[in-house]
Amino acid sequence: MKKIIYFLSLLLIPFVGYSQQAHSLDSIPENWNTEANDSTLAVVQDVANWWKIFNDPILNELVNKAVDNNLNIKVAVQRIEQGRLVYKQSQAAYYPSIALNASANFSNRGTSPTDNAENTMIYNAGISMYWEIDVFGRVRKGVKTANYSYQQAQEDMKSVMVSILGEVSSSYIRLRMYQNQIIVAESNIKAQLKALDLARDRFQSGLTSKLDVLQAEAMYASTNASIHTLNAQVVAEVNLIQVFIGEYPERLKIALLDVKELPEVPVQLQTLLPVEMVRQRPDIKSAENGLMAMVANEEQANAELLPTLAIQGNVGFISNDASNWINNDGLAYYVGPKLSWNLFSGLYEKRNKQIAKVEMQQAQLNYQNTVLNAMKEVENSLSNIKELKGAMTWLDQTVSASDESVNLSIDQYQQGIIDYQPVLNSQQSLLLAQNEQVQTKGNLLGQIIALYQSLGGNWVE
Repeated sequence: MKKIIYFLSLLLIPFVGYSQQAHSLDSIPENWNTEANDSTLAVVQDVANWWKIFNDPILNELVNKAVDNNLNIKVAVQRIEQGRLVYKQSQAAYYPSIALNASANFSNRGTSPTDNAENTMIYNAGISMYWEIDVFGRVRKGVKTANYSYQQAQEDMKSVMVSILGEVSSSYIRLRMYQNQIIVAESNIKAQLKALDLARDRFQSGLTSKLDVLQAEAMYASTNASIHTLNAQVVAEVNLIQVFIGEYPERLKIALLDVKELPEVPVQLQTLLPVEMVRQRPDIKSAENGLMAMVANEEQANAELLPTLAIQGNVGFISNDASNWINNDGLAYYVGPKLSWNLFSGLYEKRNKQIAKVEMQQAQLNYQNTVLNAMKEVENSLSNIKELKGAMTWLDQTVSASDESVNLSIDQYQQGIIDYQPVLNSQQSLLLAQNEQVQTKGNLLGQIIALYQSLGGNWVE
């Protein structure tokens, strides 16, 4: 039998190199033409646990709960387990398959058309074996495809985690931003109430018209109304955070509803070099594994077009007498190599190969697009951080000037030098400037979160 296998192997040699084509990923440039333009940015090798830079214990607790309880993360973990089982299942093709067979068949036959038919029962029982010799790597490529898909599922889980941690952190920042806008509104309401009382006193004294009172009341009412809108947004963010962390803890809900200042903007930020970012971002690594899975899938499709060499055998007993089924006379067995080559299957295998090639090309384009989007996100975040920091500097001056303008206009109005319109204008300007100051700080913190998301910052125990 060794000679037979050797002879069949010689027939297959011309095809061996056909299914072993090499594929490689496009090289990633070591540098891009992006300048951080910010002396507070430090290049590091890892940006794990990035949310701790905000020094906020509540945010840290939210992140820990999201990692433990978020349902999307749990689903992603189940996909990893599914991928692992599929990978293990694919490895079973390396081993022979053994089956137990038993049958009882009725046969009606004669030696010639004129003979009377003979009715016979044939009893068959035995064990069969089939073991494919993976000459062209069809089995290996299938295992390789499953392995890359398994690794892709792991990276997808990390990608989900990056997204969830970014979302829960962004939601927390928005919550604190709305609460700080409530603080701004309440502070302005106190000042507007004093101005309203002043307008009423001057109207009752006959020093001014009722128009001043109405304008003051309108401003006061509008600011009060904004608090209700902001309160609704606070509750919405709290409920969203509870979805992210996968539970409804009353203690934590009370802590979230307790008004607190926005976290301070970190003095020092961290970033990665382009190549390190590509290596760390799970969506890029997922796209890479997806591409390699499609490469292996295409190679497997190529191997399906080639002959198959296997060893098959059977041992069992055949008898036409059920009472004397198992005996030496009925013992039959065979074992030997089998060469099969499906020369025509309605072009199914050929089309399957073409489909695999198209899927591989799609995966390659997806990988390249994922890398480009990653670079775009990092560049956008760095640019936004720089510009928002500049805006914060000017807004500080705007708030300071607006606050002084309010005090000066009220003094002049009280002295009768001006009418109420300048007071109204200065109050509106102050409220808008303070709101924009809070919102810009919130947006700046949100862009810092977006930066670490774009760098692939993840959670590490």
